[in-house]
Amino acid sequence: MTFQTLCVLCGLCGKRIPQKERLWKNCTIVLRPSRANYLTFGGVFDLAGKEKEIARLEKEAARPDFWDDPEAAQQTMQRLATLQEEIKPWISLEQRMADALELAELEDEGLAEELTAEAENLEKQLGRLEFRLLLSGPYNRGSAFLALHAGAGGTDAQDFAEMLLRMYLRWAESRGYRAEVVDRLPGEEAGIKRATIAISGPYAYGYLRAERGVHRLVRLSPF
Repeated sequence: MTFQTLCVLCGLCGKRIPQKERLWKNCTIVLRPSRANYLTFGGVFDLAGKEKEIARLEKEAARPDFWDDPEAAQQTMQRLATLQEEIKPWISLEQRMADALELAELEDEGLAEELTAEAENLEKQLGRLEFRLLLSGPYNRGSAFLALHAGAGGTDAQDFAEMLLRMYLRWAESRGYRAEVVDRLPGEEAGIKRATIAISGPYAYGYLRAERGVHRLVRLSPF
């Protein structure tokens, strides 16, 4: 069988980028790629560069006259907090990779199942972090308001609008977001004419920004 303890994909091209391979009995062990390969994504996410900027900002914040300009100091501290939050999951991922590599070096067949599961988890986590890179716009980290309007179509359109409202509320709940219906106008027979949802949570706007335009439903009318 082929057993991969660490098989990480490049975030841009999808190629597998092992640093070295070794044969362990009947298993092919794909060991950790270099830090530069899986933590830069071709320059899209430059961990080393962000760490250098953090060090520079921390040094700047330690100056005795740092708070002489409160507005500039506040901007610096906000930028520092943002950078620290951005690199935290990548540092955690790197540590988990290092731990898995150490286990692989033991060449213990009893660890095969555990390492396989960890390799799959690492690849999933890397995929999630890669997706986060696509949400790097200035507003993507924020919360969002989502407005629904039934439009033309009478009672059927209003019923469909309520179906969409329930769908978005359940989606928000599944992601751990807080969702509140801040405006709702019921339909005359069924459904809603309009509704507005406030969805609070990290990257809510980034996930929802493409939810625009017209949703269509084709069905035999129950009304």
